[in-house]
Amino acid sequence: MNAPAQAPSIEPANSKARWLTAAVVALLAIAYALSFDLGEPVYLGDENRHVMTAIYFHDLLSDHPTSGFKTHARRFYAQYPALGLMIWPPLFHGICGTLMLGLGTSFVVAKLLVMAFAAIAATYLFRLVRRTHGAAIAAGTTLLFGLAPLVFVFSQHVMLEMPTVAFSLATLFHFTRFLDESRRRDLFLAALAAAGAALTRFDAAYLLPLLLSLIAIRKRWKVLARWDTWGAACAAIVLVLPYYALVFKEAGGLHARQASQSLMPEDQAAGAWRHLSYYPSQLPMQIGWPMVIAAGIGLLGFASAERRRQFVPYACLIGATYLTFSPLAELTPRHAIYWIPAFAVLAMQGIALLFQRANAPAAALGMAALVAAAGPIQQVSDPSASLHGYAAAARYVVQHSDSPAVLFDGWLDGNFTYHIRRNDPERSRFVLRGDKLLYTFLCVPETDYQELARTETQVLETIAKYDPEYIVVEEPLAMRAIPGSDRLRKVLADHPERFALERTVPVTGTAGVFRDYELKIYRVLVRGDAPSRAALVRMLTDTGGMTALGQN
Repeated sequence: MNAPAQAPSIEPANSKARWLTAAVVALLAIAYALSFDLGEPVYLGDENRHVMTAIYFHDLLSDHPTSGFKTHARRFYAQYPALGLMIWPPLFHGICGTLMLGLGTSFVVAKLLVMAFAAIAATYLFRLVRRTHGAAIAAGTTLLFGLAPLVFVFSQHVMLEMPTVAFSLATLFHFTRFLDESRRRDLFLAALAAAGAALTRFDAAYLLPLLLSLIAIRKRWKVLARWDTWGAACAAIVLVLPYYALVFKEAGGLHARQASQSLMPEDQAAGAWRHLSYYPSQLPMQIGWPMVIAAGIGLLGFASAERRRQFVPYACLIGATYLTFSPLAELTPRHAIYWIPAFAVLAMQGIALLFQRANAPAAALGMAALVAAAGPIQQVSDPSASLHGYAAAARYVVQHSDSPAVLFDGWLDGNFTYHIRRNDPERSRFVLRGDKLLYTFLCVPETDYQELARTETQVLETIAKYDPEYIVVEEPLAMRAIPGSDRLRKVLADHPERFALERTVPVTGTAGVFRDYELKIYRVLVRGDAPSRAALVRMLTDTGGMTALGQN
């Protein structure tokens, strides 16, 4: 479809379009590579869970267990309690774990996989916008999207947003082309991509209102009477249903609670107006003020009926994202990352309008590049998570201990667990978590907090029961204080005859609240008979079941 005459555009032959696509994606890859950080997996507290869940699939494929998936998962979680099997769908982790079989269990493998998904997302966005607006607008839009602050950040961390965006844009592209050309292959590719999104992140629920709104606005209700439409839908359901049924059975209550109540105190207090206004108010953070201004100018182009028609897929994308996530109890800017491609189109349309009299597509692309550069610049001024110290602490414990068990207490237990696994290829060590043995809560201490060891005596008895050779604690706690954690630290300090501070590891970097603290490594001087691996598995899993295999 040709771009309107009023806007600067170029329509190269297919071979030239492919080269232009490759050039834009290569520019984005260079930008990501230049800011690539080899710190530790700490982003938002979830990154280490994603990495460890990928390693779980690596170990599952390596072990060829005969005891069954559930038993293997329980044993792995008892040894490395930092999984997300019931918290997130498993497709990304399964792909990453498979790649790790050949590339090793470094979280760099997972970071590169996320960047690959970002490249796939950019490619599909280019192809989609080229169909609706032409190649020049597509090139500028892809740059604006790929360098938007939120996309730029999530393309470099092991999180599930960019893989889901990639599957979602593939779904939108193939479904739009199916509505245009009625090609059955596109219908089934759209269904396969939608299933991929649903098996990557539960956020993919927004695809249902997106596709239905496209059908309604395009007045293509007849496609719902086609047997191949229902065949494609059934194929997607068959792929998705087994996992969703398992999650509903094992952890459905937790997910329902997060959707309806949220586990964060600030979200629990949110009123109706905050829900209605939250995601629009986050646009400057998501895409940057230059893109917001350009998108505002782009709205002026809606005086043209042709431009309104061109924007239909993207209007549906904005509407579906807003309607899906605004009512949910949990409010976070990353939920609305899926509408950023639409605002990138709108911003590029605004830039094109500024240059329409000059008929200068090259100048418009240059302006788009300048606007897009604001994303990385914003990121440089407000760097994302970068942290170092847990690797050194884990390496010290592995090198100096004979006992299989180490107790860790702190907010970034998953990061420490990852490094224990990395430094112990024989998998002979166990990580015990203070927030499993001494106290417990759900996400934050304000939610369902319980103390399992209420007195100094009970803390000492619990430590003796599990018999770790080393105890590693964050000092002070990386985030807010926790009474159970404070009690453990007091016990360690008050009993030098039982616990010797052997090493202190400073934690360095810039990772939001995770700064200005250190890791203290205590050796347990009074030891008992170390519990067997079977005993540890039984103690840590019998009371929790499969619902324990989550981020908490």
